[in-house]
Amino acid sequence: TDISGRVTWDDASGDYTFQTAGPVDLSDLPGSVHLAFHYTEADDALWQLDDILIEEEGAGGDSFPEPPGRPNN
Repeated sequence: TDISGRVTWDDASGDYTFQTAGPVDLSDLPGSVHLAFHYTEADDALWQLDDILIEEEGAGGDSFPEPPGRPNN
C-alpha cells in the first residue's frame, strides 16, 4: 500500500535542513505494517530520517533514550 500521499514535505530552498512531516496515521491499515523508504535524487547523495516514533494506538507513546554519539539537530 502506497502511503506517500499521507506525508507532505518540501524543501524548495535546496538547503540542508530537516523537514517535518508530522504524524502519519496508519491505524486503518490491516495486519502487520512494514515501512520502507525509497530515495531517488540525481544531484544529492544524502537523505536522512530522524526522530521516528511508532506507537500502538492507545499505548501512550513510550520514550526511548537517544543512542550514544547521535548529533542533536
